[in-house]
Amino acid sequence: MEINVSKESGAVMLEMSGNLDSIGSGELQAAIKEILAKEPEADLALDFASVAFISSAGLRVLLLAMKKLSSAGHSMKLLNVSEPVKKIFSMTGFSAVFDIV
Repeated sequence: MEINVSKESGAVMLEMSGNLDSIGSGELQAAIKEILAKEPEADLALDFASVAFISSAGLRVLLLAMKKLSSAGHSMKLLNVSEPVKKIFSMTGFSAVFDIV
């Protein structure tokens, strides 16, 4: 998985490409951990435009990140989520948990 980090509208944007599976989820978790260590006040926006698949490992990383941000009064938005990935969120009940824009 490739992850590009930038700042947009006061939030840290993570543009991901590839699959958010057991390998990609570890890379995303490391990237989020690094961002929050440098910028603990950051809101996150994750761009899923180039993500074709998400596994349970990827869902876990997103859930942990959202819980950490929420407990600190910050937010996480999921942007440009493809239909196949939206279907996975819906089937697992996570579409009601995440802010999918």
